[in-house]
Amino acid sequence: MPATAIRILFILAMLLMVWITPYQAQACSCIMTTYLAEWERANAVFLGTVVDIQSPPASDIVSSADPLTYTFRTFHVWKGQPRLQYQVQSARETMSCGAVFEQDETYVVYAFGQGDVLSTYLCTTNHPASYTWVYRYDLFVGVQKIRAGLGFTPLTYQDFLAR
Repeated sequence: MPATAIRILFILAMLLMVWITPYQAQACSCIMTTYLAEWERANAVFLGTVVDIQSPPASDIVSSADPLTYTFRTFHVWKGQPRLQYQVQSARETMSCGAVFEQDETYVVYAFGQGDVLSTYLCTTNHPASYTWVYRYDLFVGVQKIRAGLGFTPLTYQDFLAR
């Protein structure tokens, strides 16, 4: 078989492989949003520290989408039922849009759903807490509540330090 024919067959084979290759899923991608939009969509917004992380039962097959359940000890609830603890589920890894939280770290969390275990994901505006950030957030929420004619109790510096 001449070299030209082999090249043509090779090129045809490559094109055929590209054409019949199944579509592969893409990693998580987020659409930009605002704090106000997230606030309106969330069922709960709170400041809390991760006190426990539970994995699903052990299995031969592990997926990046397997849910982890995070238990947060709450210090301040801006929206939702006031609770001492919230349980929030998210996918195990960021490639499956999971929000990953670290044990003993404090976060501002936006959670969604009803019932005892809520959910969150990578694309929400969850943030590690720092007093400066929490103060700005508290101010933002206070302005929104005052505009809506609702009562508002700001988070004090002493409350934050007592966490």
